[in-house]
Amino acid sequence: MHFSIPETEVRSGDNGSTYVIFTLTPAEVEQRREHLEKYMQAVRQDPLLGTSELFNCFLRKAQQETQQIPTEEVSLEVGLSNGQKVTVNILTSDQTEDVLETIYAGKRAREEFKVTIKTNG
Repeated sequence: MHFSIPETEVRSGDNGSTYVIFTLTPAEVEQRREHLEKYMQAVRQDPLLGTSELFNCFLRKAQQETQQIPTEEVSLEVGLSNGQKVTVNILTSDQTEDVLETIYAGKRAREEFKVTIKTNG
């Protein structure tokens, strides 16, 4: 097995610490990305990790940071099967499950307090 270390660059941090930066060619960066993607797909197949809310939350946050996706509050209008429309306030980072829970909680509150919703038609 052959193992090579690419050229390195030594830098100093603001607090006086020293660290080493490994420089990669564009082809090496792409190869590393592909390997990391395959690894993450394999990890997601694990029954415990793949269904872990903590693990999935970590991955979502990492993706948002990497792609610099801002999290904003938005209003979402949802059409229900009975013809009613419900508007819920959610975050752009919310997952489908979170949105459905918000809709369900709002529906239960409306039923409990006998609030009506305007229907189309």
